[in-house]
Amino acid sequence: MSKESNLYKRINSIPKRIKKWRNLHKKDVYISIGENCLSDNILSRNKLKSFSSPFASGRSNIEYILSFENERYNDFLNPDYLHYEFDDSNKKVVRNKKFVAIKNRYNDSCMKGLELTHHDIIADVDARKKLQRRVNRILGLKRKNIIMLYHQRICEETNLDLLIRQLHELSQIYELRKNKVSIYLFYQVIVSNYIHQDVLKSSRMGMLRYSSFIRLKNGLEIIKMCFGLDVTMIYLKR
Repeated sequence: MSKESNLYKRINSIPKRIKKWRNLHKKDVYISIGENCLSDNILSRNKLKSFSSPFASGRSNIEYILSFENERYNDFLNPDYLHYEFDDSNKKVVRNKKFVAIKNRYNDSCMKGLELTHHDIIADVDARKKLQRRVNRILGLKRKNIIMLYHQRICEETNLDLLIRQLHELSQIYELRKNKVSIYLFYQVIVSNYIHQDVLKSSRMGMLRYSSFIRLKNGLEIIKMCFGLDVTMIYLKR
């Protein structure tokens, strides 16, 4: 790359770097924590996303997240645990296989190890650096008002009470770092007929809130969130 093109690239990156700096210094921090990239997309579309967490653009579950949090991400990028595998669409992806034993049940795509769907951190040095920056940012959160969004992909075998308790454990980890934490969980419910319904329930555990949206057995469904985010135009296929 020539010096001119490198300089041009640096200049063009300035607005993005300024935005990142401002987001890092805001009191309110909005981040997505899985189980896939849908929650990250929701925050982005509503111009609320502060930055990408290590779990923003992959496939995971709350137990993987807790395991990496409890070890402070020591082996998150450890090559000894990274493997190439193929996802359901036969795309080659990188998965961290350190934590695979789980207590709860999740969608099959979220129980094969932590999947870094869009980042080849085995072969791509820049991708490794990007994920390391994400780890550093999330570990550096102190004295913030953190709002986390968690999407539980459809799985009828999930023990929802256990999931909520584990999300509460996650909030406690960040509260120990002098943060105020709110976690929003949204999940899917299958019904035989279309029923437009908004549900917002407050759990008995601190700031955790959770809501459900209706999922049709056939065709498309409209997702309607219940805490002010406009996601009514997001559709999922069965």
